[in-house]
Amino acid sequence: MSVRPPHASPGDKGIFSVDNVNDSAPVLTVVDDFQCPFCHTYETVFGPVFESLAKKGEIRLEYRTRYFLDINLKNDSSVRAARAAAIADTFGKYQEYHDTVFSNQPAKEGVGYTDDQLRDAFPQAAGITGDDLSTFQSSYDKGEMNAFVDAVDRQAQADGYNGTPTFLANDRKIDMPRKTNPTEDDVMKLVRGA
Repeated sequence: MSVRPPHASPGDKGIFSVDNVNDSAPVLTVVDDFQCPFCHTYETVFGPVFESLAKKGEIRLEYRTRYFLDINLKNDSSVRAARAAAIADTFGKYQEYHDTVFSNQPAKEGVGYTDDQLRDAFPQAAGITGDDLSTFQSSYDKGEMNAFVDAVDRQAQADGYNGTPTFLANDRKIDMPRKTNPTEDDVMKLVRGA
């Protein structure tokens, strides 16, 4: 059985953060892979800025999650994490789950994530508990988001987004310079193309 996340973006290209409060704001897209160390670095620095801008209605934040690193690292952690994150969206917790996975990325690349982390610890850390946790775990075990996650990955590959992280403003590729303390103004200038 295939299920679509409630906050899937048009064409099922990705998932919008539930932090979005302004449907007419420009879309800032993050193409990432949960095992990508550079994605972790950018998430740590830019993630809070992106989320703040979404909550203020300055941007709509979209995630298009790839899992090509599974091939390079000879595991399936990226795809399993992407599927679990998509399930978390069912409970309005995509952003929290996304952030939890990245904050728990193993220091050694390729170690990956365990099923215990992805189906038990991470959803609880993201605020999915009680009956919702049981439903989450059942969905994870049944692979209900597998087809959606596969479609997102295929579309991102077809669109040429084969490196992570990749950033887009209204589907226009932008360079997000590595900064230690980026401001909301810094990000908005890039989003607007200024």
